[in-house]
Amino acid sequence: MIFVGAAGSDVLGTDSAAKNHPNVQLLLSPQTDFDQRLVLRRDGHIYQPWVASITFREDWPWFFDATLDNADDFPGTFDSRMDFFGVALHEIGHALGIGGNPAMGALLQTLGNGEDRYQGFMGQEASCINGGQNGYTPVKMSGGVHTAQEVRSNGNPPVMGLVVEAPRRQITDLDLAMLRDIGYKTTSP
Repeated sequence: MIFVGAAGSDVLGTDSAAKNHPNVQLLLSPQTDFDQRLVLRRDGHIYQPWVASITFREDWPWFFDATLDNADDFPGTFDSRMDFFGVALHEIGHALGIGGNPAMGALLQTLGNGEDRYQGFMGQEASCINGGQNGYTPVKMSGGVHTAQEVRSNGNPPVMGLVVEAPRRQITDLDLAMLRDIGYKTTSP
């Protein structure tokens, strides 16, 4: 279950269009079997959160689109308007566990040397998709929670990238593979 709301920059800050809160805490320490199962779903090796919330900036210049399969009618640039649908998909990805939970953290590894060091997502399915014909290639991450700006899936930036460089991002095979690697079952879009 994902709760969705809106708030101003006084709550979310001025640098963010939206934030998610996947790790809703139990109010009491887990004392019953049910409580313990809820904690395991949030903190276990397979991430299956029982509840999350997403808050969108109410004072952000959002673009709401009636044609979600393309961005042909997008009226501005990234600097002036932001695609609500693309941001919502991105935040749902976080709420489902891409970034910031034990299942994801277990699959991150520091790779490279010196200035070329980066965090790589080592999930088997995502690494195979990322490697393409070259085989197994860890997915380069930014801060462990977003795919790096240069990462592509079939030529398109994943919805879980940090910078929205195009008006509309769709869920890619790489996004779905990352979800499978942390315990979800998915179907192709």
